[in-house]
Amino acid sequence: PFTIASCPADGVIELTTKVGDVPSDFKQALLELEPDMEVGMSGPVGSFYINGESSAVLIAGGIGLTPFRAMLKEIVETGSNLKLKVTLLYVDGENIFVYKDELTDFAKKTGSEVQFIEASEALYKALEVLSGTKEAKYFIAGPYSMVESVSKHLTNTGITKKNIKKDTFIGY
Repeated sequence: PFTIASCPADGVIELTTKVGDVPSDFKQALLELEPDMEVGMSGPVGSFYINGESSAVLIAGGIGLTPFRAMLKEIVETGSNLKLKVTLLYVDGENIFVYKDELTDFAKKTGSEVQFIEASEALYKALEVLSGTKEAKYFIAGPYSMVESVSKHLTNTGITKKNIKKDTFIGY
């Protein structure tokens, strides 16, 4: 499964993935795609989206930024959820921060908060600052170990499981 990085206004489907030195057969096939080639897809599936009913804290680990890029771009493109308080905590130990300029622009346009974090320790400190935001919806996307660790941390600080949504990226 892949998470879509584009929003409907883009008119194309954009995927973001990390390709290592030796790509899998599937990623090699993606790399060989050319414009106007046909591909088959199924989906979308799942319930990983902002509904606009409460503030949202988005927690991205590395390439786990992908679904949040789509969500934030949709807010800017449609003007929906502009009154919603959105906080993005983006952790990238490799200091790559894909879409960094776009995310910074999003924050300026919407008054939302975007934090670029280089270490997990700093993420947990940022979450402690937000610990009073119990009614917010928390969205976590990234590698399995990161998603589970952050989810456990949130429940230990009093965030209910119903307010935590997870998108685990397999293979990272």
